[in-house]
Amino acid sequence: MKRRVLFGLLVLVFLPWLAWGQMSLIPPPGATVSTGLTDSADLARLASPNVFTGNPQTFPDGSAASPSLRFTSETTGSYLAGAATYALSITGTQRYTFTPANFTLLGSTSANLILSHAIARVYFGTGFDAILARFAAANLQLGDTASATPVAQTFSAQDGVGTDIAGQVFTLRASRGTGAGAVGTIVLAASAAPLGTGTTLQTAVTHLTVGGGQVLVPDGTAAAPGMAFIGAPTTGLYRAAAAKINVALGGVNALEFGTSASIYVLGMGDDAFLHRFAAANFQLGNTASATPVAQTLSAQDGVGTNIAGTAWTLRANRATGSGTPGTIVLAASAAALGSGTTLQTAVAHQTIGGGWTIFGSVLFAALGAPANGAVTFCSNCDPPTLVDQTCTSAGTQTGSIAVRTNGAWKCIS
Repeated sequence: MKRRVLFGLLVLVFLPWLAWGQMSLIPPPGATVSTGLTDSADLARLASPNVFTGNPQTFPDGSAASPSLRFTSETTGSYLAGAATYALSITGTQRYTFTPANFTLLGSTSANLILSHAIARVYFGTGFDAILARFAAANLQLGDTASATPVAQTFSAQDGVGTDIAGQVFTLRASRGTGAGAVGTIVLAASAAPLGTGTTLQTAVTHLTVGGGQVLVPDGTAAAPGMAFIGAPTTGLYRAAAAKINVALGGVNALEFGTSASIYVLGMGDDAFLHRFAAANFQLGNTASATPVAQTLSAQDGVGTNIAGTAWTLRANRATGSGTPGTIVLAASAAALGSGTTLQTAVAHQTIGGGWTIFGSVLFAALGAPANGAVTFCSNCDPPTLVDQTCTSAGTQTGSIAVRTNGAWKCIS
């Protein structure tokens, strides 16, 4: 009996003491946690949900050198760096701060923020509508992952605020090589054209490359020039072939510049050509062809009622002083050659200058049968003995003016 009484007294005395010693490691609700809690047993008890659920706890502010919440192996942890400023300390140095407005990396010129995930994203703004995402290896993307309702994205530079504040340069810098290494470039790429109906992503192609002191654009076509205008995407410049620059108007080739044997194509139908035939020699029409096209050089017409026509002038070059005046020469082939591919020889049929007109010389056998009104000089025709005499070449053959009239050649001496 005495032993039972003695045991009961011991229980009544020591049980509360044991309980208090155990509970001293777990503060009551609202109490301040002692800074002496450093061993693993204490930390394990502080992490118990039974302790913190519904019971807010407070900790000392701490510092970078001595964070209030830290690891036992080093001075790495978190602390209060100032009013509404939560900070992370790495080995005793403040590296990251969080405020209601900012998240800041501090203290190191090589501070890194690493988001280690294949499709990591960083969201900005209260609406989470500005997103920087990892699209692929070494490839950042503005906006979220692909969507049936993609959102247009803009990358802007800082604006000025105030009166007459100058805007600043927005620079995209390509990577720099060293020594004789190739220079880096800036490439602007977009889809070339829509595909057929489906879910396949269009192919992004290069639309502009900047680098090495050049701006490079794709060749393009007449329908989609490599350099075009926002308001008229079918009007601009393109490269139709090697060493050529073409001008497209409304999706049609309107003008072409080429090499030293240049061809200048004028008009929407590609049918009017101004061609450099030789030195100081322009030619209407394209290069020689098995189907040459007749060419016409016209003057401007009038439009409206009773509008007078105006003079069409071909002016020869002017000499100075007593120099021989320039002339205008009308030249054409003298006569057909025998069958073959040799080009006929163009000879002067009429020369205008110095106040006179000189007709070209034609042999009697080559007079041919042009339309009435043709005039030429027949170098071996007989001088006429009558006013209205048909040309002959059986007598003296000293030559005469030949006029085509009523379907026959009449010679005038």
